[in-house]
Amino acid sequence: MWSVSSGRVTNLSTFLITSSWIGIIRSITKSELNFKVFIIRPPIAPEKEDLLSVNDTSVTIQLNSWKSGGCPITHFEIKYKQQRQKNWILFADRVSSNRKSITISSLSASTWYQLQLTSHNEAGPTEAEYIFTTGAAVK
Repeated sequence: MWSVSSGRVTNLSTFLITSSWIGIIRSITKSELNFKVFIIRPPIAPEKEDLLSVNDTSVTIQLNSWKSGGCPITHFEIKYKQQRQKNWILFADRVSSNRKSITISSLSASTWYQLQLTSHNEAGPTEAEYIFTTGAAVK
């Protein structure tokens, strides 16, 4: 058990506030623990307009449009499929957060697709799905 009194926590192990992780910086004095609390959340997904640039055969994903949630994004997972297909195609499972963007090429023109992005940070993952259509091929 832990208790809070005048900005101090005693007998602390680990605790959560409404499913948000709590980070604690410790400096121990006698039997008490002085602390600073910061709340972190999983990453925050962007709007489709900020994330995707689509042409007739590719989609570019602006990875840097994700918000961190209070701690750095570690990596992304990217899957896609034609909208009426059942199975997802794994495009990349550990894209570095240092990448600003990534492009999926060789898509079919005039086709609806679903894109599934999962962004990870210390607080956990956020999964987001987007629907887009490629443009018509010009001949």
